[in-house]
Amino acid sequence: RGITLAWTGLNDHKDNTIDGTFEYLTGIDGFVPLSPLPSNSILKDCAALQVGNENKFEVRSCGGTTKIWSICKMNYFRLSIIFVPAEVPQRDESDGVLTELNWSDADQECKNKGGELMNICGMNSVILRRILRKRNIDTPVWIGMNYDTSKKKFFWRNAVSKFKRWCRGEPSLNPDPLAPNQCVAYIVGGKPRGRGTGKGCIRVEPCGTTIAPNKKMFVCQIKESTNNDLVNDTLNEVEK
Repeated sequence: RGITLAWTGLNDHKDNTIDGTFEYLTGIDGFVPLSPLPSNSILKDCAALQVGNENKFEVRSCGGTTKIWSICKMNYFRLSIIFVPAEVPQRDESDGVLTELNWSDADQECKNKGGELMNICGMNSVILRRILRKRNIDTPVWIGMNYDTSKKKFFWRNAVSKFKRWCRGEPSLNPDPLAPNQCVAYIVGGKPRGRGTGKGCIRVEPCGTTIAPNKKMFVCQIKESTNNDLVNDTLNEVEK
């Protein structure tokens, strides 16, 4: 493409930054410059990678008018949200709590972790597929969509999204079309309706169902700044 420079996430925007000290804007440990940066930089500079010369960065003004391409790092992140595939906590059935989670229980577990069931919009569908494929999860997982009986439509709980990639034969209100507890699960290997050749789609499941007894999974979306073991473990996994 004739690209000679590409923006990276490296900059000196952090408060009280010493002149010439650069950090990645995610603030996540594990990223290091491929070579020392020039020391003649000024505050509010950004670093661009010299394409074809991977051992060198070039310092440029972040607000400059020069057209420079950019490099995006695809992982589990979307803005300030991290998407976490969560297994059901190990519980003793004598406690009176089912080990499998229905939709409402999964929703509550995400809230307990400081997040909510995942909403699929934009690039989130790609992220979700990568999450599940990386962990070899091919069974249905709960997501943040259910049926609104007053409007007689399926809605995302906490998002405005047009994503409704239904599996073939869906949405099916089963077993009772008037039941108020119709929730939605995502299947990474499911075949969508229509002529699409891709995989990955959503289907209706009764909210009280415990999905996949041997693979009890759901996906939470949690703010990256949330401090809990689930987020920290996933951050470490992403950076490996």
